[in-house]
Amino acid sequence: MPFTKRNEKDRQDRLVQSMLDASLHGIMMLEPVRDAQGATVDFTVEMANAAIIRQVGFAIDDSASLLISEVFPNNDRYGFTGAFHEALESGAVQHRQLYYEDHRLAGWFDVGVALVDDGLVVTFVNITESRRYQEQVQESATQLRAIMDIAQSGIFVFAPERNESGDVIDFRFTVANPSFAAYVGQTPESIVGDLGSKWFPGYRSNGLFDRYLATYLTGVTNRFDFHYDEDGIDVWLDILSTKLGDGVLITFTDFTTVKKLQLQLESSVEDLKRSNQSLEEFAYAASHDLQEPLRKIHFFSNRLKSGFANVLGEDGASMLERLEVASRRMRTLIEDLLAFSKVSARPAAPEEIDLNTVIGGVLSDLETAIMESGATIRLAGMPVITGDLGQLRQLFQNLLGNALKYKRDNVPPVVTIASWHVKAKDSGLEVQPNDAGNAYHLITISDNGVGFEMEHARKIFQLFQRLYGRAEYEGTGIGLAIVQKVVQNHKGYVDAVSTLGEGATFRILLPV
Repeated sequence: MPFTKRNEKDRQDRLVQSMLDASLHGIMMLEPVRDAQGATVDFTVEMANAAIIRQVGFAIDDSASLLISEVFPNNDRYGFTGAFHEALESGAVQHRQLYYEDHRLAGWFDVGVALVDDGLVVTFVNITESRRYQEQVQESATQLRAIMDIAQSGIFVFAPERNESGDVIDFRFTVANPSFAAYVGQTPESIVGDLGSKWFPGYRSNGLFDRYLATYLTGVTNRFDFHYDEDGIDVWLDILSTKLGDGVLITFTDFTTVKKLQLQLESSVEDLKRSNQSLEEFAYAASHDLQEPLRKIHFFSNRLKSGFANVLGEDGASMLERLEVASRRMRTLIEDLLAFSKVSARPAAPEEIDLNTVIGGVLSDLETAIMESGATIRLAGMPVITGDLGQLRQLFQNLLGNALKYKRDNVPPVVTIASWHVKAKDSGLEVQPNDAGNAYHLITISDNGVGFEMEHARKIFQLFQRLYGRAEYEGTGIGLAIVQKVVQNHKGYVDAVSTLGEGATFRILLPV
């Protein structure tokens, strides 16, 4: 076929169409449609590329001279038509981000409109996903800013400041929240861009700069407690430094109030320890020193009784007898006080102890009292626990001794000793909430003795408290105080339940 101008035009049209189809953007060529007065009332689609399908989801038939208002009926509503007219009338390229929606399509588009001869070239790309992403980023940034603004923790970001040699010599604030800026009485905006050393000069020499620099150079997150006592600031901080891009993110919590209370408490505890030690030493020394005068009183009263009985007469002998009874009671009291001071002291190193062996030894010591009272002892298997042997022996010595002592007249004692493995909350005893779910050995010692009113259940464990007079039952009122102290030393619990005239049961919880 001979070459003609029509062949050349067809070739150029195919070349242009190929170039348009190769573009990733949707491209249309529009021709204005004018009324009788020459006003532009619409546009026809003269050419459309294949990429339009990717951008709007459907193809445009550019061979049918479709009106743009037929292809996109809502152009007027969303501003597209305005952009077309602006480009046509001014000749200036229009670039806009516009939203469009109809029954087939909904989304954001980046639109460009340029005047070419008497027509328009329109390029557009669907930016819905990127727009949504930007909105999400913006929303996240807004939320993050809000969180930072209301956070009680201090938050800031440091960017490195270098000297001519490239060494980091300081850090510069790039982000700061109000909680942090308040430490120097500023707003975040007033310190962002400033060097850290401007507002906190002490951080260069007190070790903080070195820690932040280590995080920046190594990328290793570092968490530490720090006492900042510089620049008119005296606070305790829990600091976390993390590498963030080419900077360091620092967050911290101010626990000054808690730390000061802790230091005060530690000081009080040390004072209390010293006081307790002094009291223990005093009690031991006083009790020890009092025993010697009592021995002399007892010795000389016996000498008077044996050597001067004829001179003293019946009244004198009676007075001496009372003196001996009083001195014996005083000696018992001193011995009990010594025992209490020992259990109040720090327990010995804990060891594994078989309570069967401990109780067996106590029952052996009480053999005479058991035989004289006609008592029956019922002992179930006891556990092995960790504790202080001497103190645990005192505990069972006091409880079993009381069970034999506080018996009813003409009723032989029956003492039952049993043990169970329980959760603290199931034991029936009042325990701390933190211990409710922990495992314990529940040990009970029950008797059929005189018992007591339950209104006295707490009182009986207090020092020097007695429910019965000395004429009825001997004692100093210290034994159950020792029991309670031993149980406390072993991180356990103890209580008692009773019915007057029917006996009592002492319940002990010792940790498994």
